[in-house]
Amino acid sequence: QNLADLNVVKNQVIANAVTGKQTVEEAMQYYNEKGSYYANAILEDLNSDVNLALEAENASSSAEETSSSEQ
Repeated sequence: QNLADLNVVKNQVIANAVTGKQTVEEAMQYYNEKGSYYANAILEDLNSDVNLALEAENASSSAEETSSSEQ
């Protein structure tokens, strides 16, 4: 959900800058203010214990598959 919300903010920023509703500087300031919440939430999720455990499990499985196929 956070990625979708970040994309909405990004699209608003681009549309406002292109149509002249905001200067590029204003649009970037808006993106930095609003987008940082979603970006931080995404990073927090990616760095969560659950996600890190899944990544470690996937890496372990990939290593085992590679080892098996080389034999």
